[in-house]
Order: sequence, then C-alpha cells, then structure tokens
Amino acid sequence: MTKKRIAGFLFSFVVVLILLLLVLLYSAPFFAVKAGQKWYGSQGAGYQLTVSDWHWVPFRTDLELTGVELRHPQTDAPQATTRVERLRLSFDPWALAHQEIYIRDISLDGLRLSAALRNDEALRLLISGMVIPLLADNSAAAVTEPVTEPRTETAAQQREAVAVESADIQTTSVQAEESTQKEQPWRVRLGRLTLNDEIIDWQQDALTTQGPASRGQLRIASLQAGPFDSTAADALPLNLTLELTQFELSGAQPVSLQQTFTLTLAGQLQQLLTAPQWDGDIVLENLQVTAAGAPPLAFKRFQLSGVQAAADAQSIAELSLEQLVLGAGDAPLLSLGHYQVSDISASASQLATGLHEYADLQVALQRLADGRIDLGATVASPVESQHTADAENADAADVMDTEERTGTVSASAEEGRADDDSRFRLFIAGIQQNGDNSGADIRDASVKPAYQGRVQIRELNISEISATLAASARPELQKPVQVHAVLSLDDYNRIALDTSLTLDSSHAPEIYPQGNITLRISQLDMVAFNGYLAQAMGYHLEKGMLNLDVDMDMQQARLGGEARILLRNSSFVPEDEATIKRVSKQISMPVDTALDLLRDDNGNVRLTVPVSGDMSSPDFGSGDITAQLSKLALQSAALHYLKQSLQPYGLLLSIASYAGSELMAIRLDALAFAEGQTELNDEQIPQLEKVAQLMHGKTGLELQVCPFVSAAEASAQEEQWPQLARQRGAVVKAWLAQKTDENDHSLAPRVTVCKPQKGKKAEVVLGFN
Repeated sequence: MTKKRIAGFLFSFVVVLILLLLVLLYSAPFFAVKAGQKWYGSQGAGYQLTVSDWHWVPFRTDLELTGVELRHPQTDAPQATTRVERLRLSFDPWALAHQEIYIRDISLDGLRLSAALRNDEALRLLISGMVIPLLADNSAAAVTEPVTEPRTETAAQQREAVAVESADIQTTSVQAEESTQKEQPWRVRLGRLTLNDEIIDWQQDALTTQGPASRGQLRIASLQAGPFDSTAADALPLNLTLELTQFELSGAQPVSLQQTFTLTLAGQLQQLLTAPQWDGDIVLENLQVTAAGAPPLAFKRFQLSGVQAAADAQSIAELSLEQLVLGAGDAPLLSLGHYQVSDISASASQLATGLHEYADLQVALQRLADGRIDLGATVASPVESQHTADAENADAADVMDTEERTGTVSASAEEGRADDDSRFRLFIAGIQQNGDNSGADIRDASVKPAYQGRVQIRELNISEISATLAASARPELQKPVQVHAVLSLDDYNRIALDTSLTLDSSHAPEIYPQGNITLRISQLDMVAFNGYLAQAMGYHLEKGMLNLDVDMDMQQARLGGEARILLRNSSFVPEDEATIKRVSKQISMPVDTALDLLRDDNGNVRLTVPVSGDMSSPDFGSGDITAQLSKLALQSAALHYLKQSLQPYGLLLSIASYAGSELMAIRLDALAFAEGQTELNDEQIPQLEKVAQLMHGKTGLELQVCPFVSAAEASAQEEQWPQLARQRGAVVKAWLAQKTDENDHSLAPRVTVCKPQKGKKAEVVLGFN
C-alpha cells in the first residue's frame, strides 16, 4: 500500500506540476502584457498600455496581439495615441540551441505611429511618447575626467613596462584567435515579413537656425519580404508600396505636396549581407508639388524597369515618364506626354543609354515687356537678388576662410586631383521625336507689335552621340553628330535643318563646332515679325513671304558658305524714323531707295549673301546687289502685259488700285462674304477656278489675298475681329494650295495673305502685283 500511495502521490505531483507549467506557459503573454503596462505606465502621468485580445499557441510558438494601444500625453507629439490593429509573431525557440534565429512569420497590420524630432533645448526624438536623446552631453564627462599628472620613470622601468605590454598584446592576440576559431556564426532565417496599412505621422524641427523643418504622413500600404537565409546565396524577395499622403517643408523656400504620392518596389535584394544589389522595378506615381519661387511640378508615372543597382555599377532596362507638367493652369511652361529611354548603364567611368524617344512636348515661352522671361513663378526684385547674391558670396567667403584656417584643402591635393586624367565616356544611341504634336507657343511683348505664334516641331532626329570627357582635357566627340529637324509656323511654312557637326579643339582654349549646316525656310509669313523688323530697319511689312536657303561649312574655326534670300510679294511701310535714319547711314543710301532697287516686277526681293571669315568674328557680305537687280522692267509695259493677259478670263476689275492699304497692280473681283461667314460657298468657287487656271499657265504671277471685315462685324467681334479676317484669308489660300501650275508645283508659295483690315463690306480682295 505504501508503494502504491507513493506512486499515486508522485503521479499526482507530476500532473499538477505539468498543469501548473501549462498554465504558466499559456499565461506567459498575460504576464508579459502586465509587465509592459507597468513599465509603460511608469514613464509618467497619462501613459497607458492596453491590449484588446491576445492569442498564444505555445507549442507552435505563435503569438497574436490585437487592439494594442499606447496612450500618452500629446505634448510635443503629433498624436496622443499609438495603435496596432494586429501583431502576429511565429518563431522557433528551439533553433536557438543550434545558434540559429528562425522567425517563421512576422505580420503587422494597422499601425498608427507618431514621431517628432525636436531641436529646442536639445536634439531629441519622440516616438509614442518616449523621449530618446540624440546628442550626448560631454560636459559632465569633461568635468569629472581625472587629470593625470606626469611622472618620471627610470629607463629600466620604461623597458620593463614595454616588455610587459608587448607580452600582454601577444597573449590577447592568441586568445582572440583561439576564440574566433571556436566561435561559429549565427544563422538568421526569416520565413515571411508582412506589413499592411501602417501610417506614420512625423514632425521635424529645423536642425539649424536657417535650415528647413518638415511635417507629413507616410503610409506603408503593403510590404512583403521573405524567405531569407543568411547562410544561403538566395536573394530576398521584396514587394513594397509606400504612399506619402502629406508633406510640407517650411523654411526659406517652402515645399508642399498637393496629392498622395506613391512609390512601388517589386524585386529582390541580392547578397544582402555582403554586397547588396537591387534587382527589380521601381515606380513613382502621381507626384504634384509646389515650391515658393518656382512653378509647380507634377507627373503621372515615372517607371524604372529591369533595375540592377549595386555600389559600383547600375543598369536599367527601360526608363519611362508619363505626363510631366511644369507650371500651372491650362498653359503650363512645359508639358511632356511621353518619354522613354532603354538600355541605361552607369559606372564611375561611363554612362551609356539607348535611344531617347519622346512625344507631345509642349513649351510655353513668354518674354515680358521689360525683356525678362516669364517663368510662371515669383521673380525676385533686383534688390532681393542683390541681397541673395551678397549672402551667398559672404557664405562662400566664410567657407574659403575656414578652409584656409583649418587646412582642409591643400594646394598639393588640388594639384593631385588636376593631374588625375580619369576619362569619362558618354554614349547616347540617339534622340527621336515620335509624332508631330510637339511644339512651342511663343509670345514676346518686348517688341511692338508683340509677337505671338506657335512653332510646330514636325520632325526631330539626332544621331548617335559618343563623347569622352576628362577633368584635365577638352571634351571629344568620337564621330560627327547628325541632326535633322523640320519646324513650321503655319500649315504652309517649313523650316528644315540638317547638320553634321563635331568639335574642333585645335584652337585652345576655345572649342568650335566643325562640320556643315543646311537650312531651308519656305513660305514664312513675315508680317508676324513686324516688331523685330521695326527694331532692325524701322519698317513694317504689310505683306511678304520669306524663302531662305543657307549652306554653311565650318572647318578649322572658319566659316564658308552663302545665304540665298527671296522675299516674295513684299510691301514695306515706315514705322520708326530714327531707326530708318540709322540704317540709311550704315548702307550709305535711304532705305526706301534700296528697297525700290531690290524689288522686281512682282514685288519680290532676291539677295545672295556670302558668309565667310573667322568664327570669332564672321563676315556676312551683301554681295553684288546692283547686278542682281539689273533685270527690272518698266512698270507701264508690265501693267499692259498683265491687262492683255487677264482680260480673256473675265477677272480684271481695275489697274493700279488699292485694296484698303494694299496697292495692287491688277485688282480682281472681290469674293463677297456674308456676315460671320468664313467658309467658301458655291458662288465663290468659279471665280477661284479662273484664278487658278490663270496661275497654272503664268508661273510668274504672284497673288495677293486681302481679307476684310465689315464695320458691323468689327463692332460685334470687338478685339477678335482680326481672327475672323484671318480665317477668310486662310480658307482662300487653302483652296488655291490644292491647285498646281504647269510644272505640277502647288500654287501656295505664290499666294500671299495680307494683314486683316476693316472695310465697308465683308470680302476678300484678290490682286496681282
């Protein structure tokens, strides 16, 4: 009986002990939470830690906490509560016996955290009500540090001390080596790390008296990482989505985020513990920021695909940018619909890219009346600019003075850097515009009348660029760069540029372009440039179209070539007498006399201007103008010829008559328009057919198209009446542009539209010079 009773007692004791251990094991989180609450509450009044619920599986070592809240005073903190919706931790404690830290799963959901970096009395970090000093106070240590008085030792004592110290060093080294051989590195394994919907609010004080302060909110929408093993060569998969929902930077130039900005990473980290390298994609979306003194900046999407980024080299399979906007309103300073470049690689010695492609580039340039360029931002006054410059110069002087006193930059070091001839290589496969929607809207109020127009970029192609750059040498192009561009200012004008250029460094220290340039300008309506003509020669053009052909060669810093000018159907009127007198002195004859000599029967001006000389002071010669104009015919004979030619077509109305302010040698029947009408009707087409038939056979005729609005239309349209007249002139030219002459050339180059005018009737007057 005694043995049975002892056995029963031992069995009961073991059962109770096991039950007690199980209770303690299952209650471990409860006691841990209690200990945490006690510790957090001891931080001060108002500090409280609560946990809504917890779940603990001891044999699987899975812990889950829900509804964790840390309440604390709001003094110096953006929020008074830190909250975690759910925290889950699963780990293997038995792995510690094998020098291994194995975390199977970490999951954190719904974190609400506030942090503040304060710089008042001392630099300190506040997180969830906890104060963390960031700068140690060394003053106490400096005061309490004992002062060692020098003492005198004999030579024997010094030798004995050195011998003892050497022996100690050798013993320590041997022990450290033995300890290192015995120690085995710890292994770290992570199965999965998951973060969802974590929000962090922060505030940061200025770290210096003039430095910026910031505040904002960061949301970790999702983070997934793992698996990871420190002893394996496998990469760490990582997927991260960050949202910057609020951001403000205060200071001399405040910066503010206008909408939620998103950063997405998808890829993996290679060699995380030795030589980290990122392989994957990076996407930035919906950036919109404003800054004082600068135009707003925004883009919809910026993506880096196939990124391989290490410490010594980086490569990107493709970079793309969508809907970049610089400026505000409906007419920003710059907008870019699409941009992409492929095969980017960079290192300390080179940068290489594939083809750069863009589409829908729009630029708005506006020059103010005082000559400044309007950048769509607050422009500092001259006094403010001078103060800023003085402050920057003072800062630079202080830095230079500090460097001279401390000796941080020595002359020998500068010479060593100058002698370093490390060469940097740049390679760009080319630049190409896709589509023909790109262009620039230009307004220049510094001339009168102000210029306003649009330059359409119809084609742009730049060939391969291969260059070598060095700190102690001039840049070198390995091959000529080919540029092809086609621009236009309206439906009929074309500006074509073709170049093949390299660099000439034989005239040190200057660097000159070398190669050839070909420029072709056709059907350029010069009336729009009257403001610049008045500045240059004192005249305005009432009508006139420019054709310009330039062929130029640049070799050994010298120019060679010529410019051939044809100004069709031109009519000049004086505008600025002072400028006219100045130009007349320069050409040794009155300007109007020179224009009369240059003009032929059709009102055309032809010139050939040679270009030559040194590139530092080129010479643009005028050529033999007298010889070019020796074919002038008598006006009466020309008028008689035109009269006899036109009568069979039934078009002639009068000879040598005016259409408003436009003098026409032969004036034809006008095209009558109804009030507000801008399109051609069936009654007007037959007359235009006769004009086209006449110009088909007589290729020397130049036609003027002069649009008018009636007095009633001018009163109703107010300041917009010129637009109505231009539409009428444009529709007539567009119809004639579809017709050809006997050489199958379009009639458009020989049709000139006059400036808009007010008249008694709404009509378009036609005439020949």
